[in-house]
Amino acid sequence: MTTANLNGFDAGLPANVDAERTILGAILLDNVAFFEAVENGVLADDFSLDAHQRIFFRMSTLIDADRPIDIVSLSNELNRMKEIASVGGVAYLASLAEGLPRRPVISEYLRIVKDKAMARRLMTISFGAYNRAADQGEPAAEVIISSMEAMEESLWSGVRQAGRDIPAILVQDAPRFEAEADAPAVGVLGASLFTPEISRITCGIQPGELCLLCARPGQGKTEAAIQAIVENARRGLRVYMQSMEMRDYQIVRRMIRYVAKIPVRQMRDPRCLTPQERTRVRLAREELADLKIKIDDTHELTTRDYRSRCVLAAKRWKADLIVTDYVQLLIVPKTRNIIEAAPKQAETIRHIARDYCRTLALAQLRRTPPNDLNRYPDIEDILGSSAFEQAAQIILLMHRTREKKVYTRKDYCFLAKMRELQTIEPLGIEAEPWGAYKDRDTSKD
Repeated sequence: MTTANLNGFDAGLPANVDAERTILGAILLDNVAFFEAVENGVLADDFSLDAHQRIFFRMSTLIDADRPIDIVSLSNELNRMKEIASVGGVAYLASLAEGLPRRPVISEYLRIVKDKAMARRLMTISFGAYNRAADQGEPAAEVIISSMEAMEESLWSGVRQAGRDIPAILVQDAPRFEAEADAPAVGVLGASLFTPEISRITCGIQPGELCLLCARPGQGKTEAAIQAIVENARRGLRVYMQSMEMRDYQIVRRMIRYVAKIPVRQMRDPRCLTPQERTRVRLAREELADLKIKIDDTHELTTRDYRSRCVLAAKRWKADLIVTDYVQLLIVPKTRNIIEAAPKQAETIRHIARDYCRTLALAQLRRTPPNDLNRYPDIEDILGSSAFEQAAQIILLMHRTREKKVYTRKDYCFLAKMRELQTIEPLGIEAEPWGAYKDRDTSKD
């Protein structure tokens, strides 16, 4: 709980010890002040002195144990943890409340302490970036991106908004509601999904929402995502795709095939294209060139790297929809398997969708046993299902039926979860074909 050492700075670290003492003293006088501090996002590390950090941390321990905070209980807790001497003894604890009114107003002191703590964090980040850049052991771009992300996290950690009154919420939401109500009654309100019926039922992906598109390997979820990307871009949305599985030119070729309506076999071997199909490919290229689609095919991304790219796409490029293929490929350091990584992966994409840009994330389902290939998928089949189920507002499950291990070319999509439609039973909605254009060989048609 100690403040980072910044020997590279000539000036002292920003701090206001008197404000810190006032907050701690106010809590000793009236424990309600502790909850006010927590509501304003104050943490033990926000205090500049190690003694103050320890005192506040032990105060939180007492609150968690449902015990009162006073001189006796706090000194006993500090003594039990062998910390009483390091904070200045009982005499220092008693001095914290000296001169304070019975119920002091501490809102301004909380603001000061949070502001100073944020300044110290930013100095730490800047000094760390300076050392990394001077060392020249990493590309400068990586240093800049990671430093920007750390600064942003520092800012968010320093700002925690308390609850808002309904009038304030209504003032902000009323113009948004009126704009949605007055929008042209054409298509869906949110980012469209794969068929008119699914888009109609869900109303598309709304701002702040996360939609999971889940399927077993080889079931066509990337093809479905590409269809969604193209159709939303055709509506004028700016779509950013983070592909950790396929290269960007492979994705573009699939987009061309979708727009030009070229069968898979011909597109994989362009020598098979007829002159008419070559013309359709050229026209598809021209159309795609005018659409606002950005593709990043960087693979082996950590959750931190992914978050940084998505935040920049939302803030700088003004993305309206982020598509991720696929979420279980995100690397979570220090985890041993996909089950351990799932909570962090789910939290990362949920955070991007909620705070930056609505997101369509592809997810892998467990493979079915060879003797049960046509078993319909279930939410429990999602790798790390509990974490992803909690993170998403909409979950779609894709399925392709097979007979004797051969695709019947019947594609289905189940609406497994939608928070606003409680009348829909999980996995009970009628399945429907999801693909506007099939991606299987059509030569036998």
